[in-house]
Amino acid sequence: MIGGSLAIAAIVGYAILKRGKQPEAETFVWVFEPNGLTEIVSPEKEDATHIEFKYGEPEIEQSVKHFHPFTPVGRPERIYMVPRGSDVAVNPERLFKDFQDVDDPEPLNQEATHWYRAARGRMEALAGAFSPKNVAFWVLIFLGVFAGYILGNVSPIPK
Repeated sequence: MIGGSLAIAAIVGYAILKRGKQPEAETFVWVFEPNGLTEIVSPEKEDATHIEFKYGEPEIEQSVKHFHPFTPVGRPERIYMVPRGSDVAVNPERLFKDFQDVDDPEPLNQEATHWYRAARGRMEALAGAFSPKNVAFWVLIFLGVFAGYILGNVSPIPK
């Protein structure tokens, strides 16, 4: 009984100690091109204002000025995004502010284009319903409605 209590205490103590340790953050540099291709490398040297790394074929050594990194929530990582050939990393704060411009008409243009295309697709589908290959269908619908009208007016209505 005492042995079981000691074992449980040891397991709980180990879990508390293990949970308290935070993994050390890893640093990555994402060197990207205008078309979205990205090369992910680890930095050679990092200080408070600059980061040095090597990338590409043939290998290019570069030192860039950096701001605070992108940090994924719940993951011990720091990510510096650097446009290929630039000597300054992307500043997340400035990027955030630049994309907060609500007066930019581009999203409205994209949304309008989406709805115009959807409406055009619906109109084309509707136009397809009235195509010559569907004439027999519409004639039968018309004759059915006409026959219903005639039969409705000819039959006596009980009073």
